[in-house]
Amino acid sequence: MAVKKTKDVESERFDGHSIIKSKKYKRYADLLCVELEDGVMYSHEEVEAIIQKALARPVVKVINE
Repeated sequence: MAVKKTKDVESERFDGHSIIKSKKYKRYADLLCVELEDGVMYSHEEVEAIIQKALARPVVKVINE
């Protein structure tokens, strides 16, 4: 019986500035500027979840309030 080996590799983590400047997230730069916190490190999975959550929120339009 073959035994599968799994790697316990931590995913790479990046600060918000590096994520915003990356080519991968360039189209979401404005959104990420608002959503990411200073001094916090994020993995790609966390950034993807933040983007999906932000895009799923309804747009609220307030006029002359």
